Amino acid sequence: MRSNVRHQKMEPFCIKFTCPDSERLEAAEKVFTRIQECKSNGEWPDDIDSWKPYFDNRALAHFWWPTDAELDDWKRRYLAAPVDKRHTDPSLEHPWDFLSMIDAFKNGEYELESFESAGAGLGMLTYEPFSHPFGGTGCMRAFIEAFDMTVTEETI
Repeated sequence: MRSNVRHQKMEPFCIKFTCPDSERLEAAEKVFTRIQECKSNGEWPDDIDSWKPYFDNRALAHFWWPTDAELDDWKRRYLAAPVDKRHTDPSLEHPWDFLSMIDAFKNGEYELESFESAGAGLGMLTYEPFSHPFGGTGCMRAFIEAFDMTVTEETI
């Protein structure tokens, strides 16, 4: 039996941001388009060398690129920390690892809809979750911030 109730789309799920530099927005749009393509067709390069050409050095500098020794030290400190402190201890915080961000986009249960200017130095990334929990927006925020933009609002 079909319902006669019409479904209206609510305000989109989105992350709003400021972007005073149109060149950074344009660079981010190109990367977003590539991530969106991979997400829609399910074909994801899993190696850094396939992704790096889409990001400029300025964006890549926002990610954590630990040496083996730095990673070993972080793991040692993480495992030594009490379980209830591991995710709140400031000494264990670090920026997103580059491939972890890509992997989070790959595994997030949502469709990436758009990444666009909203005029006057503002922009918006919209997405549509398939379920709850859908994987969160951390990777989207890291992506936006990698291009020197500042997240101002999230609608979830």
